[in-house]
Amino acid sequence: MSDPFRTLGLPATFDLGGDQVESAFLARAAAVHPDLDPESPEALRLAADLNHARATLADPETRADALLGLLGGPTSKADPSLPPGFLMEVMELRESIDDAAASGDADALAGLTKDATDRRHAMIAHVSGMFRGLPPSPGPERDRALATIRTQLNAWRYLERMLEALRGLPPPL
Repeated sequence: MSDPFRTLGLPATFDLGGDQVESAFLARAAAVHPDLDPESPEALRLAADLNHARATLADPETRADALLGLLGGPTSKADPSLPPGFLMEVMELRESIDDAAASGDADALAGLTKDATDRRHAMIAHVSGMFRGLPPSPGPERDRALATIRTQLNAWRYLERMLEALRGLPPPL
């Protein structure tokens, strides 16, 4: 997999704004747009790489995952750990979502959506701080910090799935 930060000419950091990502994408895309050379497979590949990099870096969760990989951190497959008690908490929240959806309780669903969104914002801030606080030198302390970030990213993925489920529910009658 290519480095999405390098592809867009951006620094490998979690703290990127959507405007930064979009500006970098547009600047690079203008130079390699396939319409400039429609016969070039290289132009098509570069355009696809740019689109992938943009999608990866525009979303904070996938940006964090890409950055962790670049820094040598474990993948979710290699380390599927979650914070203590998190899985039980998520199961209880999912049950609350199912109950609210089954009963058509719009207020409960709105509250659960707000709670999940607030948790997502808190997770973004927490992960940002974790990346900024990484020890600069390789070694056991940095490896532990990268593993801790992986654990948080695994939890974040659960939150994203919960939000996707909430957004996908039909509106209560």
